[in-house]
This record gives sequence, structure tokens and C-alpha cells, in this order.
Amino acid sequence: MTRTFTLFQFLPTELRLKVWNYAFGFFTRVIELTPQGAQPEIMVRYRRWEAMASTTLTLLKVNRETRYEFLPRYSSPFNPGKIGPCHSNSLLINYHTDTIYFRTGIMPYALAPTLFSHVFGKDEAEVRENLESLAGNDKFWRNMMFNHDGDRQACFRQFEHFKKLREVIVIPALEERLDGIYSSTRLERFEECSPRGPYEAGYLPWFTDGFGSTSRSANVAIKLCQEVLKVERGAPL
Repeated sequence: MTRTFTLFQFLPTELRLKVWNYAFGFFTRVIELTPQGAQPEIMVRYRRWEAMASTTLTLLKVNRETRYEFLPRYSSPFNPGKIGPCHSNSLLINYHTDTIYFRTGIMPYALAPTLFSHVFGKDEAEVRENLESLAGNDKFWRNMMFNHDGDRQACFRQFEHFKKLREVIVIPALEERLDGIYSSTRLERFEECSPRGPYEAGYLPWFTDGFGSTSRSANVAIKLCQEVLKVERGAPL
């Protein structure tokens, strides 16, 4: 039995668009950002970042109708000159369905406040106002949550302006790929996992209480996840 619905093109436009919009939520992506180069001490403003998407924009490639319907829902908020290997203008994200994943090494704590402005440039405010899903590996969260003499609210002040944030994903060190942060192995998705030991068990209450201490209209769901990788090596999109 064929699985091709050849009569789809003959459906009324309104019905086709309903089908496309229903399918849209199933095509989520992860935009992974890793610093280029292996010098952890290099200052943030001099760093370049490698961007890799977990998949191509499938629905935009179907036909003209889907491109017309969905392209306006995407933004390209990345700082030109700081993002590679693809051009920053061609790296698109939907703030509602996609996740931005920072996979970093150790950086000086003093540089954490400038990280988002460095990566997103003039569009930093747009990202903070609209992004709904943010992920980071253990070192990213350690960098961003540097010690403020026990002041938990101060640790989370970097994220107060992420007003629509509904999901935070934490990738523990034991659940991260073993081939280094500069690998071109492409991430496929995240899968929730159970904590290994008391250190990882402390993630969920720490983040739940921390984000709960910031001013926001809705609670943020905290997820402990592991990376699921694709078999093939990633190629620039």
C-alpha cells in the first residue's frame, strides 16, 4: 500500500494550511552553539562560535506554499561575523518550537554577563523576549551561575528578561558526548534522563527554586537530559 497521498494538492487551500500548521509542531530543531578554538581563557568578545542545527528546515523545502506560510515565523538573531560555518543570516530559529543549546568549555566567570550580547548582537533583546527553550551543558550553567555569596536570585539575574522561557534543559557532564566540545558530530535531539548521584540530583531543585525567584508570568519546566547523536558526521547547513 502506498503511503503517498497524491490527492493532497487538490484539497482546498484552507484545509491544506490546517494540515501544514498541525505538522509544524513536529519539526522542532536544536541550534547548538560551541566556541571555536580550544583556548578557554580567550575573552568572549574575541571568540567565534560554531553553529550547528540538528536538522534542516524540512517544511520550508516542501513547496512554495509552505515557505510562504512558515518563513515569516523564523528569525535570524545571530551576530554577523561571530557565527560559523554557515552565514548567520541563513541560520534560522523559531522561538516557539526550537531550542538554543550552549555547549561550552570553562570560561572566566567575569565574562558571563556579555555572553548573550556577543552571540546575538543587536538582536539580544529579541532573543530574551521571545525564546521559549534554552539548553546548556554543565560547564555553561556553571559559567552563568557563578557564586554571588549565596544569593540565589543574583545567580539567575541573567535570565530575568527571558520572559517567555518555558523550558530549561540541563545536560550533565556524564550525559554529554565524549569527543570534546569541538566535535562535528551532530546532535539529533534530547532525551530526559535520571540523575546519577547526589550532585546531579541537586540540579532540579536548584534550577526550579532559582527560576522561581525571578519575576515571570509562568513557571519554567526544568529538564535533566542526555544528548542523542546522529550516526553520520554533521555537515554545514
